[in-house]
Amino acid sequence: MNAADNAYYFGLSGGEDVYKMVYTMFGDHYVKYYPSVIPTYPKYESIINLSYLRSIIADSGVTAESSEERPVFAPGQKIHRVVSRGNFTVEFDTGRSVIKPESEAVLRELLGQLVNTTMAVEIKGHTDSIGNDTSNITLSYARAEAVKKYLMAKAPQSFSTNRVTASGSGSSVPIADNSNAGGRAKNRRVEIILGVAE
Repeated sequence: MNAADNAYYFGLSGGEDVYKMVYTMFGDHYVKYYPSVIPTYPKYESIINLSYLRSIIADSGVTAESSEERPVFAPGQKIHRVVSRGNFTVEFDTGRSVIKPESEAVLRELLGQLVNTTMAVEIKGHTDSIGNDTSNITLSYARAEAVKKYLMAKAPQSFSTNRVTASGSGSSVPIADNSNAGGRAKNRRVEIILGVAE
């Protein structure tokens, strides 16, 4: 990688530190799922020394903007080949699109998974069957937009407006039974689709 690539990945020209996000995501994952093997892990700052890179980048005057590694997307691009998709339970109050604080851990995990890819991201919002179809489509879109805004606020260098799109499917694609509270809770979700855009 050249200096501009390092400026991008390490966030040395004002952007987010992609390496730190990925390191933290995997560290948290291993501590959560394998606590007897990895009960803790070193803080990123204690094992990474960026002073040499900072000096080179400051002296050369390069920025992340000139990195060929940085994902760039044209306006209006759509995903034409899906690479992966997954559902994430992001909690909202009934009938609202404000993300509840309890969802912070899920959103941090999502951010860590997406920040290190160069693929386009589509966020599809879904609701349970409570309410009418028109209001559910509007609500599901607003929830997808809330997640999009979260990603763009936390990592604006990695998530440009052209890279991330949001849409709402209302209650038309349930993954669980809407006749009980547990099923409805599973249906209130966002679906993340990664793919190649054109």
